[in-house]
Amino acid sequence: MIDHFEFKTSDFDNAKYCYQELLKCLGISVSWSDDNAIAFLDPEKSHNFFLIQRSHVKSKGSPFHICFSAKSKLDVDSFHARAMEIGMLDFGSPGFRSSYGEGYYAAFVKDGEGNNIEALFRAT
Repeated sequence: MIDHFEFKTSDFDNAKYCYQELLKCLGISVSWSDDNAIAFLDPEKSHNFFLIQRSHVKSKGSPFHICFSAKSKLDVDSFHARAMEIGMLDFGSPGFRSSYGEGYYAAFVKDGEGNNIEALFRAT
């Protein structure tokens, strides 16, 4: 349903590093990067689907939530473990969330700007 997503951050260097590390755990790679932006490639669609840009203005918006699909529970676990290693905040350890639906296995972390970042594997 959503083709691509973009956000701007005043802490671009930290966001660039953190998202590269997290998305690598989910098999999502960088398609291009420069001093002001980084784009991630959707391996299923072969196009950029997630973009982060440098902002010279501190964000005044409210934090957002984004969920990345994982191919396995192990990918979710790796995503969360790597987030903890690089200093992101735990917002929900890996585990099943039956209140969200059957087979919903997810982990949640917060990035440096308070955004809720989720990795989800739907076990069937």
